[in-house]
Amino acid sequence: MDIKGCDLCKKKIEGGDGSVYVRFASYEHADLCEHCAYPVLKFLKKNKFTDKKIKKS
Repeated sequence: MDIKGCDLCKKKIEGGDGSVYVRFASYEHADLCEHCAYPVLKFLKKNKFTDKKIKKS
C-alpha cells in the first residue's frame, strides 16, 4: 500500500490516485494533491505542454 502526503497542505494521498508528481529542473520534486496541483496543471494545459490521451473502449 502506497501512502503519500501532499507537500503543501499535508493531506494524505492513498494509493497514488489523485496525486501529481512535480519535478523541477534540478533533482527537487514535490508530491501534490489535485487541489494544490490545480494551478500547475492549468498552466501546463494553457501552454499546451500536456497531451490529451484518447481512451478507446
